[in-house]
Parts: sequence; C-alpha cells; structure tokens
Amino acid sequence: MPTQTFLNLPQEKRHRLVDAAIQEFSRVPVSDATISHIIKQAGIPRGSFYQYFEDKFDLHHYIINQFRTSWINQWHKFQTESQGNPFAAIRQLFPVILDDITSPQYYRFWQNTFIAFRDHQMQPRKKKKRPAKKPVLTTQNVALDRLTLTADQLPLLQQELFATIFFGIRLYIMASYRGEEDPRQQALDQFDTLISWLENGVVKRGDSDD
Repeated sequence: MPTQTFLNLPQEKRHRLVDAAIQEFSRVPVSDATISHIIKQAGIPRGSFYQYFEDKFDLHHYIINQFRTSWINQWHKFQTESQGNPFAAIRQLFPVILDDITSPQYYRFWQNTFIAFRDHQMQPRKKKKRPAKKPVLTTQNVALDRLTLTADQLPLLQQELFATIFFGIRLYIMASYRGEEDPRQQALDQFDTLISWLENGVVKRGDSDD
C-alpha cells in the first residue's frame, strides 16, 4: 500500500504517477512492466518511487484498490436506493464496473490485469500480507427480513454475488473474442439471468421432487 509520503503529495503529483503507471500496465502485464518506464513517464527520480511504494506490484495493487473503493461506494449508494436489496444493487453495479473496465482509457490496463490474474503473476514470489477487507454486505445495509438468510450467511452471499460479477466480465470478454455484434448487451443480459437464478432459483415454484 502507498506510504504516507505519497498520500501527502499534491494531488497533481499523485495523479501523474498513477497515470504513468496505468500507461505502463496497459502496455504490458505487471510482471513485465518496468519501474524505469513509469518514473520516466511520471518525471520522478527512482529514489522517490521507493519512498511512495514498495515495488511495482504495490503500485498496481493500489490502482486496483482505487477502482474497488469507487465501486464499493457505488454499491452502498445502490444499496440505499434499493432499500437494502442486494440483488437490485448488484444489477445496478455491474454496468458501472463493465463500463469502467471496457472504456478506451482503461481497457488495456484491465486486459493485462486479467492476464496477470490468469497466470498468477499478481504478486512477486514472496507474498505480502494485506489488511483484511471489510465486508460489503452487513446487517446495516441489507434488509434481512426480505431474504431467507441469517446474518452469518451474508459473507457467502457476498462471495456469490461478486463471483457472478467476475463471471459476467468473462462473458463479455468471450463475446468480444467471438466478434459478437453487441458483447456489452449480451453480457448484461446473461448477468441478469445469472442474478435471477441466484435470487429466485431455477426450480419452478410449486413443483416437488416427487
């Protein structure tokens, strides 16, 4: 994670370094990126870089976490608007995430990030211990009386919802690779189907196992 020295920098300098990093991580996956390219584009000395971040993986994680923070804030907004309905909120959140990762500015960054995930290259050989993330679904923002769940089961629901988001992104990538006419809409439609299955089940109501 960034040092306090980085966080104390003027906003313009922070943005310049982050923009340079995104440009480099868009050029190649993080494992192949070089700090030399980043600091040259940002116009800072190498020594300054190590005052801000431990290494390129640390900076890459920070950028991803900035997106995540924005998405979580949107999630909370949608949760409030839907009166604590996590399924309504996730349906609103998925298009936001999809538009972010497919925008011309960030598409190559996310493409290379997914490659790094696939090839297990997100971390250097010695894994760093990261602080535990706070749960997104809590009894404070979910209307439990509308669900057949207990508070202890919320983490499992959160896991399933977020796994569906990642699968929805994969559906978009596959549709794009196949050259489908409108991969975005196709991914949105299929995502909505998956969420409906999770929300309502796939067995017809009133049917029995007999």
